[in-house]
Amino acid sequence: MMLTDLAAACRKSGLKVVEADGWRSRGHDQFNSIETIVCHHTAGPKGGGNYPSYNTVLYGRPGLSGPLAQLGLGRDGTVYVFAAGVAWHAGTVKSSSYDNWHAIGIEAEHDGVSPWPKKQVEAYARLCAALAEHYNVKQTHVLGHKEVCSPPGRKIDPNFSMPAFRKKVWHFRKNPKSGGVKVRKPKYWRKHYPPKGTFVVGNRSSASTWLGRRLVKQGYGRFYKVGPGPNYSKTDQRALVAFKRKHRFGKNGAMTRATWKALNRKAGHARPPRFWAKVVPPKGTFWVGNEHTAVTMLGRRLHVHGHKRATLGPKYTKDTQAALVAFKRKHKLGKGAKMTPKVWRHLNRKPKKSKPKHRRTPTLDKALKYVRSGLRYARKAKLDRRSKELAEINKHLTRVRGQVRKGKIR
Repeated sequence: MMLTDLAAACRKSGLKVVEADGWRSRGHDQFNSIETIVCHHTAGPKGGGNYPSYNTVLYGRPGLSGPLAQLGLGRDGTVYVFAAGVAWHAGTVKSSSYDNWHAIGIEAEHDGVSPWPKKQVEAYARLCAALAEHYNVKQTHVLGHKEVCSPPGRKIDPNFSMPAFRKKVWHFRKNPKSGGVKVRKPKYWRKHYPPKGTFVVGNRSSASTWLGRRLVKQGYGRFYKVGPGPNYSKTDQRALVAFKRKHRFGKNGAMTRATWKALNRKAGHARPPRFWAKVVPPKGTFWVGNEHTAVTMLGRRLHVHGHKRATLGPKYTKDTQAALVAFKRKHKLGKGAKMTPKVWRHLNRKPKKSKPKHRRTPTLDKALKYVRSGLRYARKAKLDRRSKELAEINKHLTRVRGQVRKGKIR
């Protein structure tokens, strides 16, 4: 990878930054990762201006082509950006994490003999603090050339105490009021959206650690053979793509605010099924294969309405879909399995219980036959309304109706 954001990282220190022409494409090779910051001094002569070693660091010297470092530091604290790629500054080192493919080199203008100006040392510490924070480099990996070279004693730069210098760097990282950069722990990103360009393969950030942890919590730990770390890798990218596809946020590995919010929710949309009794589920909830607590509620309500085919559980299946289609047809709510607020409200209503019809029994049939025969007799005889026989028939009819009303005759 090429550190095309190197100048932006340097500006976080609050120092003046000067960019060399074509620095974004300059370098002997691309970095594998950033694990160390190596501090040097130029060992040039006194005088000659703010940064007389400019051309040497940029173009090299006989036998060694430039760039010889990614950054330079002038006597007044000005930062010079020379290259975004690999530079020949480390030489033979004790560990591969200190070599040119894993370390940023800073060449500070100094003769290596006289005492360092206080202003320059402070600028050096501010610059290292900003770089360490931006690329998530450990505090113990801000080292001098004399500490990483092999064999030990081969180099003496920089000629000041590195343990004391690292304390200064730590001070600027922990105290933003003093001009330093605040350390961001992974948990910080739970409520903050990471800046653009954070999730690029090879980039290093505490936000990548938090992303990996949230993906594992959401059930995507199968992608990780080794635990999540600050280096954003292709493993993180694959897990993120799988998460976005499941939740219908897209099919690529680009991070969006909606995706970040969904990642920071509790796994499985931590809403109990009863929550959805009064709330219409969001769009994109009901599709075959999706898991959601609202699907559990859907299955329960379909069972209450008599559609026992629906699957009980958080997974939306084809059986649940078929039961939903049947429910919509029965209640004349449309065709297809599309969920609408109107359908959801109907589902959450209590089903109407039909009143059971009274069956006719021999007793009731006999009573009705008796009453009907009396009425036929009255019509044939053309009885007067005031006659005793008609009064008797009406009396029997009233008695039968009362018994039916009371439930004595069914």
